[in-house]
Amino acid sequence: MNLSFKKYWCSLVIISVFPVLVTVMLLLNTTDQTQTLLVTFGRSGSSFTSDVIAQNKEVFYTFEPLSFLAREKEVLRVPEHFQTIDLEDFSRRVIESYLLCTFDFDTFTSLDNIHLRLSNSTKDLYECFQAEKIGMDHLECYFKFLQECKSRRMTFAKTIRFPVKWAQDLMMRHPKLKLIYLVRDPRATLNSQAKVFKEFTFPSNVTSVSANHCRQLGQDLKQLAHLRDTFPGRVKVFRYENGARDPTGFAAEIYDYLALPITEELTDFVTYLTSPFPHNATDPKCKNNTEFTTNTTNKTDRIKQDTDLDLDMKKQDTSLKSNEATQSVNGKTDMTELKYKGQCPFSTHRDDPVKAMEHWRHEIGFEVARVIDSHCGHLYQQLGYRAASTKEDLENTADISLVDVPQVEGII
Repeated sequence: MNLSFKKYWCSLVIISVFPVLVTVMLLLNTTDQTQTLLVTFGRSGSSFTSDVIAQNKEVFYTFEPLSFLAREKEVLRVPEHFQTIDLEDFSRRVIESYLLCTFDFDTFTSLDNIHLRLSNSTKDLYECFQAEKIGMDHLECYFKFLQECKSRRMTFAKTIRFPVKWAQDLMMRHPKLKLIYLVRDPRATLNSQAKVFKEFTFPSNVTSVSANHCRQLGQDLKQLAHLRDTFPGRVKVFRYENGARDPTGFAAEIYDYLALPITEELTDFVTYLTSPFPHNATDPKCKNNTEFTTNTTNKTDRIKQDTDLDLDMKKQDTSLKSNEATQSVNGKTDMTELKYKGQCPFSTHRDDPVKAMEHWRHEIGFEVARVIDSHCGHLYQQLGYRAASTKEDLENTADISLVDVPQVEGII
């Protein structure tokens, strides 16, 4: 990354020497604020779901606050300069800092995060820290960021790097915190991870990867049931496929859970994201969320995947304006340069959400699907998925659905 802590070491020193200044500022601007945390696995529809939530102008949205943590071969570790070995505790502290709009000396370093550019709530701070400015300028940007964060009705963060069991301590200490868990068919999730993360391949790694994935998924579901009983009304599971089949209803259910107003503007926004662009379409003005851009000249809809930025972190230390992998709506890779337009970094648009939802069934292969079924099938009834008995059934998306009704009185 371009950001160097040497550039704003003065800011860190000032914050460490004058912590009272931070405290006073926050106390003078306290609000009856609520917090929401969305937890899921990568490639489960979290960017779309988060865009829907962040469409409300009273929501302060942080995109992947834990992505600055290094990931090597699917093992997270805390970089040495954070001087801590407790990943669980440090991750909770970082999440808490964003949700409460207050950072200590350690969690302040989490602002060294390329993903902050992907939400309009945090984009200005990221650009300020990237700029060639002196420490006091960075400090001014930081306090402006805190003030904006505290002024919103709700703070919201989404992460693919936070097991559900880590959330209990946060929920005990913060009674206004609500948890959203987003689930997707494990076959679809793993197929997409194999293509986008490129940390494993099918069919060679299918046994170990699917066993690990569904072991973690099963642990999350057990913990969710416990949290739901412990914190009534503050834990809810949503299913990606419901959002693809009925985007407007999906958005309305989320907003009802979060006690946010369901407006005509929200409905129009969701309809826009889930409908074909007309030839003369122009993007609506970007608001508070990670939104979309289209190139209406060549009529190609550019979709920037959130996980591409993990590749940025691993492979790019130079220009943020470089060419990055994007995807067209039919799932084919397009290496054309992604041009950032105004405040619209990337797209979560789908011409046909149901077709996109089912696309994995034509890619994964029957044998790979069977192996995943063998490790994950015990969770299907609870979540509302079905195994395919034949290759023909797997690929027959027109007549056979593998999405079923979830278990009665289950987690969903």
